[in-house]
Amino acid sequence: MIKQDAEKLIFKNKFVSFYNDEVTFAGGLKAHYAKIQIPGGVVVLPILENGNIILQEEYRYGISSWVLQCCMGGSIEGKTPVDVATIELEEELSLSASKFIELGEYVSSPDRVEALGGTRMILALDCNPCENPLPQEPTEFFRNRIELPIDDAIAMIFDGRIKCLVTQSIIMKAFIHQQKMGVNVGYRCLGDHRIY
Repeated sequence: MIKQDAEKLIFKNKFVSFYNDEVTFAGGLKAHYAKIQIPGGVVVLPILENGNIILQEEYRYGISSWVLQCCMGGSIEGKTPVDVATIELEEELSLSASKFIELGEYVSSPDRVEALGGTRMILALDCNPCENPLPQEPTEFFRNRIELPIDDAIAMIFDGRIKCLVTQSIIMKAFIHQQKMGVNVGYRCLGDHRIY
């Protein structure tokens, strides 16, 4: 167990807060422990009427690279996770969904990072193009929207083309959810990897 003796805020803006807290470990050792707080939000996996999913490449400044991932967005005060998922689908992919299924909360790095309010994983079902989508945020940069079967996405996780951990998590949860619902998701492209 780690006991917080003093919370020391180092830096804060609307996207992130950095702390270097004073703590005492179970054995009595006193030390500093770095902690990051970020706003919670949603990760949305759109599933089209044909059963395929949509992923997109977004430029991620932190790693100076394009990353293949799901649609994502931060929480909005007064909005439910499904409200935020609806907004993100329209802004990023110009899609609307007929139904949403929450698949639980995602924790990225529980030893150092706290998403305030949690990050919800949401399936957006029976997605279709919007007539009048919301405009894309000026701080987001996308390219290459990809439609593919979920089992192809799983193969891309195993061969390293999908590196985003939360995207990997929601794809795997969606795959298991579809299996439980009796949807034939197939196993092509898994190679030597098996899911039991």
